[in-house]
Amino acid sequence: MVLLEMQFLREIKRVNIGPDEWLEFLRNDFGVSVCAVPLAQVVAEAFKLSWTRDPFDRMILAQAIAGKGKLITRDELIHANFKGAVWK
Repeated sequence: MVLLEMQFLREIKRVNIGPDEWLEFLRNDFGVSVCAVPLAQVVAEAFKLSWTRDPFDRMILAQAIAGKGKLITRDELIHANFKGAVWK
């Protein structure tokens, strides 16, 4: 979902690099990898996140929860609702 959102942001010109470049940067600089948690498990977690209406935020956050990981974000709403959010 993060990579899909990055593609959308590139298409609307909010960022200037695509998902492949983002993934390479995150992999090299932070050791980030694509999570292998099954989509059905991620969706089950997303059902519980009624405090956000943004489908990307909901799925990205659900992925972090299902994968027992952290979420790198500046989003204050996510920081207020998810203890695993890092980077303000």
